[in-house]
Amino acid sequence: MDAYGWAALGAALTITLIPGGAAVFRRWLLPRLRGRVESPRIWGLGVILMGLGLSVELLDACRHDDMFRNIAGLAGLCILIYGFCLETWARVSGRLSQS
Repeated sequence: MDAYGWAALGAALTITLIPGGAAVFRRWLLPRLRGRVESPRIWGLGVILMGLGLSVELLDACRHDDMFRNIAGLAGLCILIYGFCLETWARVSGRLSQS
């Protein structure tokens, strides 16, 4: 992996782990999300999983073994989709119970 790959991996982890960790451990959200997110901890866990899935995808891109790329690519995509589902569920969970 070259320097650009490591920079992209570091940026992806930083962008997702800082707000996700703050939401999971402190229940703190960015100001633009405070009115829309019903459960900050679930949202933070979803963001962290999305970052990990993206990181697996980025690490997978530098490998030359086709079997590893297929398995890691599928695992990274599944983690990414699961994180997105958790993040979306955290936004609408309270609204569904009130309807």
